[in-house]
Amino acid sequence: MNSAAGLYRRGHQLAPENTAPLIGLCQTLLALGSYAQATQAFGKAVQLEPGNTEALYGYGKGLTALDRPQDATKQFEAAVAADPTDKRFFNGLGVALDRAGDHDAAQDAYIDGLEIDPDHIGLRNNLAFSMLLNGEFDDAVAQFEVISASPLATLQHRQNLALGYGLAGRMDEAAAIARRDLSEAQVRHNLAIYEHLRGLSGSEREKKILGRRDGG
Repeated sequence: MNSAAGLYRRGHQLAPENTAPLIGLCQTLLALGSYAQATQAFGKAVQLEPGNTEALYGYGKGLTALDRPQDATKQFEAAVAADPTDKRFFNGLGVALDRAGDHDAAQDAYIDGLEIDPDHIGLRNNLAFSMLLNGEFDDAVAQFEVISASPLATLQHRQNLALGYGLAGRMDEAAAIARRDLSEAQVRHNLAIYEHLRGLSGSEREKKILGRRDGG
């Protein structure tokens, strides 16, 4: 990845007005976790070519990673306006809106993305998490159950379902799904976490869930 970044950086130096090597550099920096550098470079790409959806999408992802969800939302909205057929843009928009605390609008974005690809696990997983953040525990569980029934479901998806059951107060079901992948000690630990989360205020619980979240 570092070698790729060097090649893209050299390409950008040779053709500074060409967005292709710059976007390649940005995407590599994002993958390396260099969010500040990537975001700055994506911003430059958007300035060079304001209608470039890959630049807008990457800029939005970088801004989200830097905890600037309101700024990220603008980039994703521009990408959606330019190409409303790409589910990635709706997913990114939903994540940014969730981070900004607008869960109703975030859920609308995920649903719009699912209309494009109803089987996309990442979108459905983020929709379910948004419902958890909004206190809609039963609706979130229904979405997590759909995901867990998929042959593509992972350990993380099953534990997300356990979290949903736990927040809904369905501890026996939470324990049963957790035991499919975890030891008894881990199950007891997680059940204690679910009880703790249930006792928090909505805003406090939201902060905890966002800190634990794997958006997919």
